[in-house]
Amino acid sequence: MHLSFQKFICCLFLILTFFSCAIVPSVLSESEMGADSLLIGTGGGFTGRETAYLLTSKGLLYQKKASQYEKVGIMDIKWARQAFFVYETQNLEEMDTHAPGNTYYFIERHKAGTVKKLIWGKESGQPEILYQFHRFLWNQIAILQDQKK
Repeated sequence: MHLSFQKFICCLFLILTFFSCAIVPSVLSESEMGADSLLIGTGGGFTGRETAYLLTSKGLLYQKKASQYEKVGIMDIKWARQAFFVYETQNLEEMDTHAPGNTYYFIERHKAGTVKKLIWGKESGQPEILYQFHRFLWNQIAILQDQKK
C-alpha cells in the first residue's frame, strides 16, 4: 500500500507540473500577445538592434525575439497594476509622438484590439513623463533580469 501511495503522489505531481506549465506559455507569437499589454523597448544606435519586453496586465514578462516572445519571468502583480494605472492616469493614450532619433525608446499599448505606439529619441523634446515612465518600467525589468542570474 505504501508503494501505491508513492506512485499516486508521483503521478499527481507530474499532472500538476504539466498543467502549471500549460497555463503560462513560455513562448508567445505576435498574434497571441494578449488584449491588455505594454511593449517597452529601445533600439537604434550603431547596430540598429532593438530590445523589447512585453508586460501583460497579469504581470507576465516576455522578451521579444524576432516575431515571438519568450517568457522572462513574472513581475509582482501589484507593480504590474501600478504600471498600467500610471499609463492610464498620465494620459499617455492621448499623446501622439513619432520622433525617433539615432537611438530611440518606445512604449506600445495593446488594449481591446487597438495598438497605440509612442516612439521618441534622446533629443526629441517629448514630455518628461515619457522618459520617467520608460525608465520606471526598464529599471524593474533590469532588476528581474539581475535576480535570475
